[in-house]
Amino acid sequence: MAIDLPPALPPQAADSALIRETKAADSSYIGGKLGNVEVRVFGNRSLDQETILSVIANASAPSEVVKDLTRAYYDAGFLWVKLFYYRVEDIVGVIVSQSVVSEVRGDERITPHFESLVGDADPTLAEYDTARVLAALKSERIGENYTVTYEDLGNQQLAVVLESSADEDYDNTDYIFELNNKGSRYLGRYFGLAGLQHRTDSGTKWSFAYQRAFIEWGESLDGEKLNQYSLSVDHPFSFGLYGIDLSYVEYERDPEGQLVQPGSCSLLFFCTGPTVSSTRLDVQAEIQRFGVRGQQVIYSDTQQRLRLKERVEYVDSYIEENNSDTILIDERYPVAEVGVLYNSRFQNDRSSFNAGLDARVGLSSSGTLDTYDEYRRAFLAQNPSASEAPDVAPAARSGEFVTLQPSVNYQYALSPRTVFSATLKGQYANEQVPEQEQFVLGGMDSLGAYLPGILIGDEGFHLKLEVSRSLSWKGVTFRPALFIEQGQTWYNNTDGDLGDAQKVADAGFALSMNFGHGLESHWVVARNVSDDVIDEALLEASEADFFWRLRLTL
Repeated sequence: MAIDLPPALPPQAADSALIRETKAADSSYIGGKLGNVEVRVFGNRSLDQETILSVIANASAPSEVVKDLTRAYYDAGFLWVKLFYYRVEDIVGVIVSQSVVSEVRGDERITPHFESLVGDADPTLAEYDTARVLAALKSERIGENYTVTYEDLGNQQLAVVLESSADEDYDNTDYIFELNNKGSRYLGRYFGLAGLQHRTDSGTKWSFAYQRAFIEWGESLDGEKLNQYSLSVDHPFSFGLYGIDLSYVEYERDPEGQLVQPGSCSLLFFCTGPTVSSTRLDVQAEIQRFGVRGQQVIYSDTQQRLRLKERVEYVDSYIEENNSDTILIDERYPVAEVGVLYNSRFQNDRSSFNAGLDARVGLSSSGTLDTYDEYRRAFLAQNPSASEAPDVAPAARSGEFVTLQPSVNYQYALSPRTVFSATLKGQYANEQVPEQEQFVLGGMDSLGAYLPGILIGDEGFHLKLEVSRSLSWKGVTFRPALFIEQGQTWYNNTDGDLGDAQKVADAGFALSMNFGHGLESHWVVARNVSDDVIDEALLEASEADFFWRLRLTL
């Protein structure tokens, strides 16, 4: 990290005044024999007696006792513990003194992150590291590295000094260019992206990206165009990372479907229902999202970290049939989200475990959301021979929903270059959710044998097992991987087949390459292993030969 951990305070010989003061204040001690010498430890408040006696027993000399005790306090997570030592004949005394930070000096952009340590009578490494996480993020963004030194102010008081040095490789602006054939759930196969990331001297990061589909390159399904714009800004404060996100997507399609009544439809990937007559539709859509987010570090040490995150978002998703001005989807709703993230490392960093859980709550419905009764009456009037209207449709979706989104990742190093990983993610909901809240699988990151959107539902999960190996050759880093994965999705509030789990499993090969100088590439090829779906024709039509992505960061 760009900010070092604080070093342990070096031990120091005790003067006669401190020796007299210690004996007068507290004559109790923890003692043990080291050859012909008795070692007495005064003033211990943190380590258990067994640990101290073990240090004494395993030392080869009194000086080693002092050194190992200093390390024992530090390794146990107790900061700014200073040991004073003395020897009188065959007795070696060790006086444990807890120093207190009275001030933090250095760059005013960084020091506020550590103000919580000032005056702490029982400081721990976890308290320091919790403050350090966001401070390190800011230091990376402003291009400074910091080392920690101390100034002894006397009377057990310390000044923590953050000494800065400029990062020689620092550049405050990144230009990002990408080409890929990853496709989207809406249309297209080939996409291009241009982005900009700029970091200010205060630690604020601005990000802008523009993405478009190259319809003229082919394999665009029934798409005519797609443009996506995104803008975000965030800043690491001492109390959390806070930001704002905006995105806008527009696309046009001419799918084949059924126009039933204003406010209802049957389109590929949009809604589902029996086909009465087939017609070519001219569809245009807009998706707008505005969100405010925050993230706080609740706990962090050298082995584990716990974070809390929140988000408030407004979503406006609109799809219209141009020829008839028919509104197919008009979903407007606010969402509140809260989540937790946990990261840990085990066995000398040989394995790691990451888990997260997000809860999203839709707060209200507007537009076509929660209009199923109206839709049902219109459908039955339009189709007198039908006994019932489709119960999986845009009108059946609700803006007042609750979703839980768990995610788990475990990695284990089989060798210094070979890693096994298992990843599980899912979504559980209490309603038919709006389109932008659906669980979507397919593409190079999930079910790589198929295009994005091959499985869509209100609920579902995705499991992926992978073994990868890191290699290098002439400055190029390779990471080949073999994987197998399975995904399932299903809809809520339906007695039809769409309420049953649609299942797909595949296996494949992935290759990531880093050529240096900001150029990297990723390739995925996978093939079906098994499936259990309603629409076999759609499954076959959505097969992907392979996916690739080429990215350049300048």
